[in-house]
Amino acid sequence: MRPEPVPPRNGVGALAGAEQIYVLPASWADAPWWSDVQIENVRAILDAVKRTYNVDENRVALAGVSDGGTATFYFAMRDTTPYASYLSLIGALAVLRNPSNGIEGDLFAHNLLNRPFFMVNGGRDPLYPVSAVEPYVEHLRKNGAEIEFLPQPEGGHNTAWWPEVKGAFEGFVSSHPRNPTPDRITWESNLSANTSRAYWLVIDKLAKPGPEAGGMADANDLPRGSVANFGIRASGARVTAVVRGSNADSFGLLPGDAIVRINERSIPPGVNVIDLLSTYEPSSRMTLLVARQNKPVTLKGVFSPVAAPRVEPIFVHRSSSGRVDVIREGNTVRATSRGVAEFTLLLSPDQFDLGKPVKVIADGKVAFEGRTRPSVATLMKWAARDNDRTMLFGAEVKVTLDR
Repeated sequence: MRPEPVPPRNGVGALAGAEQIYVLPASWADAPWWSDVQIENVRAILDAVKRTYNVDENRVALAGVSDGGTATFYFAMRDTTPYASYLSLIGALAVLRNPSNGIEGDLFAHNLLNRPFFMVNGGRDPLYPVSAVEPYVEHLRKNGAEIEFLPQPEGGHNTAWWPEVKGAFEGFVSSHPRNPTPDRITWESNLSANTSRAYWLVIDKLAKPGPEAGGMADANDLPRGSVANFGIRASGARVTAVVRGSNADSFGLLPGDAIVRINERSIPPGVNVIDLLSTYEPSSRMTLLVARQNKPVTLKGVFSPVAAPRVEPIFVHRSSSGRVDVIREGNTVRATSRGVAEFTLLLSPDQFDLGKPVKVIADGKVAFEGRTRPSVATLMKWAARDNDRTMLFGAEVKVTLDR
């Protein structure tokens, strides 16, 4: 967050480890790490390095200290494909929750499950102490993230502990090469700023907002005790999602609705409507006045929430998004989706037998079954984009979902 762009003066310095190529891009106040311009910047730098040196594409690790450590989370949630692992030293995921830090784009915590993390924080750090960081670590681990966390009880906001941690750091990098075509991917995006792709999965088109199907666990949901669950997610008074079959769904609420009034009670500015709903008695009749596409709509029903764990989003989303989870078994791909109308699967001969039929089962239905035709145009298109010898795609499967 320096006021001017200042390149590193001493190179890698004390944090040098194994014999490898170190690339140290710079950030500054007008182009912080958590911005789309820096994603493009690092993409271009990495491409230039790979065109100059014989780089092992599956051993590119993204590491950072302090703001740079926080940036590893940002990159993992928006541009995960190039990197084998992420190493955050005295950074904090919570920094990215604060809108005043100028965070660009919506962030999706579940995307952190795609690649392993190595993290170090100090117990005496006045900015990001272990006590503040550890709850996020445990929450992400419970959701399936691979995280090696080495808290330093006496550490401050510095890397004085590096001599003791260096071996573990380098060992983690060495033992976690990238699989360029993983058999499991989960990816969520609002399709902004070229963030629609993870490895061999590309989300092409979002579905129109509608009731949200249940069943997809989301690491973005942070448990905070229990609450009477009406069946919505909300940012302030605006509904961002409606669970299909829920009490809110029976009222007729839709994503994008802004709740203006509950019975005769207006929604105060800055109040989360979910908190306000928790003050009403179950089984009471309720009238909601909502603004839908700038028009008033009245919805009536019986307030019948169900007891459920209370969750709050790690990241509030400002626009619609879609998510696809894929699992490959041989030439069969099983996909589960939410909020997506179309996606593409990129098929590598290293992963699929292109001489045999490919089957795609999306949301329980066969969406594609048959032989794919290898295409030189497909091969050249993605090879030019990736500049990666280990990700060569010979065919594409376009999937359109029934929404």
